[in-house]
Amino acid sequence: MCTIAAKLNVARHTLARYIHGKPELQKELDDSVESQIDMTQRAMFDAAIGNVARDKTGRPVPVNVNAGAFLLDRLGRQRGFGQHIEIEKEEVPTFTFSRRDSKVKAERES
Repeated sequence: MCTIAAKLNVARHTLARYIHGKPELQKELDDSVESQIDMTQRAMFDAAIGNVARDKTGRPVPVNVNAGAFLLDRLGRQRGFGQHIEIEKEEVPTFTFSRRDSKVKAERES
């Protein structure tokens, strides 16, 4: 949004207000963010498996993994990316031990 606003020579909040009033422009903006997430996800995946992107001259292009993780954490939350891990609490099974179990354990230890 900042880049678009600068190119149009308007304030960012003015552009935001205009875009949010036009559903078709809002969809374009949302699609743009989705594309950014796709490209970042692909770059991070390639870095993880050792695929090195190369420029036109064949030199490897470095991937800033920290920047990619930051973008996915902030923009990719609806896809499940983020620092927080949510764990659903499951019931922990309860066990009861009989005297027979204690006897078997004692025999194995000796």
